[in-house]
Amino acid sequence: MKRHMLTIAAVLAFVALAVGTAVTAVTSASGAPVGDYVVTPPRVAVPQHESAMAGCTVTQSGRASAVRVTGACTGTLTRPFSCVRGETLSLSADDRSADPQVFYLTLVLPEFEGAGDYFEVAAQAQLTWPGNVARWTSRDLVARVDRDGAIGILPTVLMPQAGTPASGNIEIRGRIACEAGPGGPVSATVSHS
Repeated sequence: MKRHMLTIAAVLAFVALAVGTAVTAVTSASGAPVGDYVVTPPRVAVPQHESAMAGCTVTQSGRASAVRVTGACTGTLTRPFSCVRGETLSLSADDRSADPQVFYLTLVLPEFEGAGDYFEVAAQAQLTWPGNVARWTSRDLVARVDRDGAIGILPTVLMPQAGTPASGNIEIRGRIACEAGPGGPVSATVSHS
């Protein structure tokens, strides 16, 4: 008799569990809790980044380089570009003239094979200041690499990245020249005018 009671108790427990699961699934979408539980951090306005970047140029073989930045951040980025070549060509520069804010621009040309047109180049702009990082991105940048290694950037809009205090758009365009070294472009040089 005890054996039958234990079997009946197990069957009843299984039925109760199945009914509870079915009721939960029917009353809430596929068992998910009812309501919106996504927490979105408040957006903080990004301070306007006006900088005095016009005092130097990035050069190679006498050809000046400058990347014009307009929109949420403005100016002409003329700080040294670090360029690293491998399977990709990565270019990065910063502007620290608006202390404590720092503006960074990074481009990545995928499957880099030298001179030619590159589509779907990744671009990221960041504006950092104590306790915050605003970020704008695009994967639609078009770049043209000349035979001399200079890189032309067609006008591209970078959109604010969700989850950061970035607001508004940034547009970049211009020309970057990297200093040639062993294995191709590796770094840029700066000359003051």
